[in-house]
Amino acid sequence: MAAAPAVWRLDPDRAGPLAEGLRSVAALFPDRFCPRGKPVRFSATPPPGGADFAIIPGSDTVAIHAARRGDAFHALGRLMAEALAGRPEAATRAIAPHRRVGVLLDASRNGVFRPELLREWLTRFALMGVNTLYLYLEDTCVVPGEPFIGYFRGGYTADDLRALDDHAHALGIEIVPCIQTLGHFEQILQWPAYADLADTPRILLAEHPATLPLLTRILDAATAPFRSRRVHLGLDEAAGIGTGRHLLRHRPEPGHAILRRHLDRVLALCRERELEPLIWSDMFFRLGSPTRDYYGADANPEAARDLPADLAVVYWDYYHSDPAHYRRMFERHRALGRRPVFAGGLWTWNRLWANLPTALATLAPGLAAAREAGCEEVIATLWSDDGAECDPTSALAGVQAFATLVHRGSAAPELLASDFRAACDGDFAAWLAACALDCPASAGGEPLPRHGNLSKWLLWHDPVLGFLDASLPAYLPDHYARLAAALPPEPRLDLPRQLARVLTLKADLHLRLRPAARERRLPELRMLREEALPALHAALAELHSLHRRRWHAFYRPFGWEVLDGRYGGLSARLDTLAALLDELLASPASAIKPEWASAEPQVVYPGLEAWDCGLTWARVSTPSWIK
Repeated sequence: MAAAPAVWRLDPDRAGPLAEGLRSVAALFPDRFCPRGKPVRFSATPPPGGADFAIIPGSDTVAIHAARRGDAFHALGRLMAEALAGRPEAATRAIAPHRRVGVLLDASRNGVFRPELLREWLTRFALMGVNTLYLYLEDTCVVPGEPFIGYFRGGYTADDLRALDDHAHALGIEIVPCIQTLGHFEQILQWPAYADLADTPRILLAEHPATLPLLTRILDAATAPFRSRRVHLGLDEAAGIGTGRHLLRHRPEPGHAILRRHLDRVLALCRERELEPLIWSDMFFRLGSPTRDYYGADANPEAARDLPADLAVVYWDYYHSDPAHYRRMFERHRALGRRPVFAGGLWTWNRLWANLPTALATLAPGLAAAREAGCEEVIATLWSDDGAECDPTSALAGVQAFATLVHRGSAAPELLASDFRAACDGDFAAWLAACALDCPASAGGEPLPRHGNLSKWLLWHDPVLGFLDASLPAYLPDHYARLAAALPPEPRLDLPRQLARVLTLKADLHLRLRPAARERRLPELRMLREEALPALHAALAELHSLHRRRWHAFYRPFGWEVLDGRYGGLSARLDTLAALLDELLASPASAIKPEWASAEPQVVYPGLEAWDCGLTWARVSTPSWIK
């Protein structure tokens, strides 16, 4: 993409509290600012009419009025977006529908973001109009005296977090630490030092005398480096509470009763420290539902009765596209006396490229309902489940889509294009096109929303046994070949382009190998052995190398060993397949069907297309439960 013209001048030395943030913007976009450009002047005078910011163009200068620091940077982002889109310079006023617009970054599911990367992203977020960062730190915050919390995981020190908070503050962004206080403790509970504190392998033993002191140390370590007094306590997805060691030590009792006692103790810790706690709301609904369904109509959230007024709840919902569903859920939260924070999903988890079509299809109705419900805060979540394989570059387009939906109330292509170019110098349409990795194309060629992760599960699917091959449509090789050829030569799209090349070859191998082996079509098997397998091996090695470079640019090195194991395992299986084919081709007169190809693949997930299956590496790498 051609660089934006250098048309503005920033004068950080004359900008007071905006100075550091303006320097970071200018460093990100050196081609947009020069000493001869049109000066941009900032005023902290509140804009008229209750607006968050006002942009007033003049013949010799552009004036930006914003009382809050974050609004000033959002206005600068809007100014760049309009100019870079070629829209005439005009006076602009903006009022955000929510007081806080947040993004949650997951630094605990295998990938710990480099602080320098987070500083860059914070600058981009500020230009998008994001004023809150939720930093998710299950065990990746160094806790003094607890060496096995974050053991060999690359956790942040207090100095790391203080420096990050300073940079965020300069941009008008509040950082809210996110921890866990009940479930999601598997990373910590796996070590013998904490074995006695496990109710189940993932859930803390709420009544153990050492549990509250441990949570106190975690809470202090996570909150002390930040200016914000808010803290997210998690408390989600702990549906097995009371069913493990707690049941052996105490009388049976409903999970919601244990949850509520534990919550009250943790809230007391927060009050002692004058912290403002938030928690996810799902456990209240799950524990009151016979089916443990967060969104089910049968849920009776008993644990949420008479919740303290100083506790905020976060309603998360990543999966629905029906506006009526979101309105019902907001009504159910209001029935508890709550106006919740709303959290939508950017579909970065369990895949290699963010699923933008599905994110847009679920965010749009969720955010519309949040506006109707009068929510003061909305959040977009970037989870990293199953290894943090997702290229973070793709997530930036998702954050932009979220911010554009919030601030402009629309996801019109021309708005997404101009906003994303302004904040990230990216082509939103190209980022969206790469989503065809996991989404089939519409008649017009654009990817359609689907919940599955086909590109991931096809990549890691065992090439020898092919036990999911019955679900693969015959057109996949052509689909991925067209995608690889269509993506523009933009370096930030190298990963999806190379992944599409690998999948072109791998889909073809899966579709042809077993039928050819069972029917002993020797010429085809020879071609697969001598041409297809070496080509796939080479393409996979290039993907591995590219992914490794991308990972280490964004994350600390801890965690990459998981993905090295996946790439290495797949490469070894291709070597095994080569040996099996050599053995088969060495006995051309034999009529015996090869043993490894004798089993017939079945449709494992009836009623689901390949595009609908969202499968983990553990599920597709082997049919065995042993991993």
